[in-house]
Amino acid sequence: MQKRTLIIHLVAVPLLVAVSFWGGMQYAGSQAPARGSFGAAAYAGRGGMRAGNAAFAAGVIMAADPASLTLGLQNGNSEIVYLATSTQILKSASGTAADLIQGANVVVTGTPNQGGSMTAQSIQIRPSGTQRPELQ
Repeated sequence: MQKRTLIIHLVAVPLLVAVSFWGGMQYAGSQAPARGSFGAAAYAGRGGMRAGNAAFAAGVIMAADPASLTLGLQNGNSEIVYLATSTQILKSASGTAADLIQGANVVVTGTPNQGGSMTAQSIQIRPSGTQRPELQ
């Protein structure tokens, strides 16, 4: 009887472990991120960066209205950025939404939205000719 128990332990236990591991890998592979949620690496190819609930974009304002900006990114893509009532707009001196004009060079940090846009938490207006930092 002990020989049979030993054989069961030598065959069944490793088999059970292997099947459990395979099942876990299949489950993990089926867990796709929700639409509109990107990791930093996925978003970096678009000219911006996202990590968790933070986002970053830098570029030239192509269009502006009181509620949103369209940024032209260095890689040729564009990014829509929504302004919230709590959005800080920074420059050498305090800025306002009126300072966000077409052609201005800005750095935006904010919260990503579904569909690839973001809501700005802060916008820094940079001097003309300033290049954005390269994204890793």
